[in-house]
Amino acid sequence: MLYLFLMLVTMVAWRELRPAASERRRRATLEVLDPARTTLSAGEQIALYDGVSLGRDAASDVRLDEDSVSARHALVRFESGRWWVEDLGSTNGTFINEARVTGRAPLRDGDALQVGRVTGRFRTRR
Repeated sequence: MLYLFLMLVTMVAWRELRPAASERRRRATLEVLDPARTTLSAGEQIALYDGVSLGRDAASDVRLDEDSVSARHALVRFESGRWWVEDLGSTNGTFINEARVTGRAPLRDGDALQVGRVTGRFRTRR
């Protein structure tokens, strides 16, 4: 019983500390423009950081529960002073300013990033 209690306390503490760690790593945001059929709202800000995964799978860092989003859809990285998005072989594609991304492509402040039918405005942290 004691072990069960300690495990529960550890899980709660982990959930409380995990967002704080993400906030320290945050370097950019995605402002939701069109949430499609997700639970997101237009205007909502999603924190992005190096290595953040986007997808429908519950294991994704940013979960987009929408039929047009693949389980493992895209990856956002910060390398050599630039932001990049990489499509992970998604069915419905990843787009920057309406141009389909094949492989990986650079992201710039103000770009429209579309994952399936979900669209957001990419903003670098200033």
